Amino acid sequence: MLNMKIDKFTNKMCIWVLATKLKIYVCTTKYCSLSLIMNIDNSTQKHLTQVIRQAPNREWMEQYLDLIEEVIHIGRFENDDPRFVLSINSAKKFSVTINGRYVLSAFRKGRPLVGFTLPYGFEGLSELISRSEMPEFRSRQWKPHAGEVAEKCPYFLAFEGFPERLLTIKQKIAWKRAVLDEMERCDKSPYKRFHKPFLYELVIDLGFRKLSLDEIFYDDYSDEVNSKEIFQEGSVRQVLTKYYERNSKARQKCIDRYGTSCSVCDFNFGKSFGELGEGFIHVHHLRPIFEIAEEYEVDPIKDLRPVCPNCHAMIHRSSSPLSIEELKSRLIRFKAQTDT
Repeated sequence: MLNMKIDKFTNKMCIWVLATKLKIYVCTTKYCSLSLIMNIDNSTQKHLTQVIRQAPNREWMEQYLDLIEEVIHIGRFENDDPRFVLSINSAKKFSVTINGRYVLSAFRKGRPLVGFTLPYGFEGLSELISRSEMPEFRSRQWKPHAGEVAEKCPYFLAFEGFPERLLTIKQKIAWKRAVLDEMERCDKSPYKRFHKPFLYELVIDLGFRKLSLDEIFYDDYSDEVNSKEIFQEGSVRQVLTKYYERNSKARQKCIDRYGTSCSVCDFNFGKSFGELGEGFIHVHHLRPIFEIAEEYEVDPIKDLRPVCPNCHAMIHRSSSPLSIEELKSRLIRFKAQTDT
């Protein structure tokens, strides 16, 4: 697959090559940030990152994007179809609407819920209602639009779990039928202005999706990448998907200053595992990776801290990375609760 895009700011051609077996992307320009590839500004990129990072892991997000792709295929929707809206909002919900009504939605108040529109009267409806989450709105049943009978309106039910496991085959068929019903209800959505074309590309272009999720779901330990000996961070590599170079000397200076005990839980691998664990520790960058837009000089004392892999993963588990102080406070609080 070859995907070529023009950077409207520099008028340079960025060529992304996806080799599905080798999983390698090549960019001809030195800096190809995701915001430029998506043609979105940095604040939108940051918001998208925060929305998607609500997912418990990448697999969950991939499954949700696959469900959106099914909606697109069911309706044969193009990006500019007036009935179809793919959006993320200020409440960090990632939703698909057709003609003004949700047919699929992810996340509610930070929880990884998935909501489905389901038709009135299908055989398994009562069972789904009984195990669904409390309704987001006043009722689990949609209000009627013009020409609809209130009692026969579709339902919107939300569940927690991996998206592909939430519905049985029969229930999924019922959901798809509800999608088709919404398509026929009218010919345009009153909310088309909220449609985000870059989200459509994120769903249907698997190479683009991989590139995007590689950045958003950077490895929880991505701060561990070693690099060249210069104290420059933030360089986008020309081979492999975008990630920020980490400097081995900066890492060592951090360890020389703070030692190899975790800054959060104080765990030390050398003390616990002897020679096997001696010197092992992750180094966490205090500045979130997605905020780095260009090269800058790293201060190993100011910008870096040693953390164990467990605490490092917990720092990055929420939609916005926790500070070391926040995670330490949570740990102390939890220990106090369990000790009483």
